[in-house]
Amino acid sequence: MARIDGIELTLEALQRFHPLTLMADKDVGKVLQGATVMSLAKGQFLFRKSPPPDVSYLLLEGEVEARESFENRKLIAASSSQSRFALEDQARGGSSVRATADCKVLVLKREAMEELLTVEDDGGSFDVVMVENTEEQLEAARFDDEYSEDWMGRLLAAPLMSHLSATNIQRCFIELERVPFTAGQDVVKAGTGGNHFYILQQGEARVFTEEAGPYKGQTFDLVPGDYFGEEALVADTVRNATVRMVTDGVLGRLTRAQFDAIFKASLIQTIDLEKARTFLSSAGIGYEIFDVRFPAEYRQAHIEGAMNMPVVVLRKRLREFDRNKTYLVTPEGGKRSELAVYLLRQAGLNAYILNG
Repeated sequence: MARIDGIELTLEALQRFHPLTLMADKDVGKVLQGATVMSLAKGQFLFRKSPPPDVSYLLLEGEVEARESFENRKLIAASSSQSRFALEDQARGGSSVRATADCKVLVLKREAMEELLTVEDDGGSFDVVMVENTEEQLEAARFDDEYSEDWMGRLLAAPLMSHLSATNIQRCFIELERVPFTAGQDVVKAGTGGNHFYILQQGEARVFTEEAGPYKGQTFDLVPGDYFGEEALVADTVRNATVRMVTDGVLGRLTRAQFDAIFKASLIQTIDLEKARTFLSSAGIGYEIFDVRFPAEYRQAHIEGAMNMPVVVLRKRLREFDRNKTYLVTPEGGKRSELAVYLLRQAGLNAYILNG
């Protein structure tokens, strides 16, 4: 049907994409006018924080990662059903999209698509959600007016902040201590104690995880609005990764006491088991009870109905859990139980620690 930047695009291949499926064959060709194909090398960003509001991205080849936060990320391969949808629509709320393999991305003008999708064709009309998407993206793009608002906008879109009251959100921003760092400088080191919670405000940083840790030696890039250091504070453990500045930058930080006062009380809430069972059952809400201790500890004694789910296993399975359920964590694990509730909440799930 068309050849763009050396890539042959057939009508059949194009109509697998959701926005183009809604169009008449003759209109697909119109949308390709002014389209380009972007080549991304592994590790290269398609966009950071928020996509441009005037273009749409369709993944033709390769694989990308859409990341909302350090914990919330998903892989999208060109061969998967997810790739049928525009990448910007799968990366809302201040997400970034980066190539995890060499990629080819078709770049279309949103205005051209929206005009064709919203006009009547042969007496019919379309129900278009893309106009709403554009409004959301334009709203997100307004954070780019000021650099400081940019990192704030990304942070406010993170699940971590969704559990805070307006007062605590304001307190977080007021109490942040701004600390400058230089390229190559370590912010935190693996194996050291955790004393601060960090938010990247300017510059770029990289996370180097330990081979024996949950991320098996992987590295992750951080951009303004990303945060780290909270797990060591919640679980009262040493750092399991090193964070090093890639460029000069500025980090905002809170002490352990500030983090506990602002975040921990909101994220880790307790509830009585019988009251929880009564309420959830009457509301028709499903629930599961997790005991996050090691199997040997669990076998010695545990609450009836509790499933053994050590933290290391829970972390790996976060994406499998049902968002319509509530998760109750038994208190016997101590700090491990608190960490489990934090991880579940951070993943956007309802979770509480049982008291007593």
